[in-house]
Amino acid sequence: YLHGVIESHFALSTNISDTIQTVCDKYNVKSFTGWQCYHGVGHGLMFFNNNDLPKSITICETYKNGLAKSSCVNGVFMENFNTDQKLHSSKFLKTEDSFYPCKEQSEENKKDCYVYAPVYYLTLKNNNYLDALNWCKTAEKGYVSVCLSGVGSQAIKENINNPKFVEKICMSVDKEYVSSCISGMVILYINHFGSTKKAQELCGK
Repeated sequence: YLHGVIESHFALSTNISDTIQTVCDKYNVKSFTGWQCYHGVGHGLMFFNNNDLPKSITICETYKNGLAKSSCVNGVFMENFNTDQKLHSSKFLKTEDSFYPCKEQSEENKKDCYVYAPVYYLTLKNNNYLDALNWCKTAEKGYVSVCLSGVGSQAIKENINNPKFVEKICMSVDKEYVSSCISGMVILYINHFGSTKKAQELCGK
């Protein structure tokens, strides 16, 4: 909801660099809503810039607050990998390399790229989660766990009422990677409900 509001707000902006500096002022950057707002700015920038990923990231990086900057960049990558290639295409997606453009990113931004890359991969593979887990093992060194976390997140997002199904998926990967997949599942679950209480209830199950 907030993403859409910000995208519409940006459509009226005459100076996007100025607009992003004030649009989230009413929210504490450390709060859940604050994160959602700055994350939404990343989505909005991609909408405003017609999915120009480097340009959108550059604008995110004008934030002086580190949390605001990282939340914004996170939203940029989420928008890129969720992009509908028919109606709102992105030049920063490749069917032959679903990790693209992660390798080209700065070390600071690679994590946000790799965590959302599975979204695009799963779109191409009709939500074959087990295949995605194996694909993640081919990620750039140091980012395999991040990718696996992204698979866990996307799996629970698409199966929010069937966490046992997602648990089974995560448990199928090599033991050293199980916790990465599970953590992605739980992070998304917390974000979905905006509460740690629901996640604690989930752990009890």
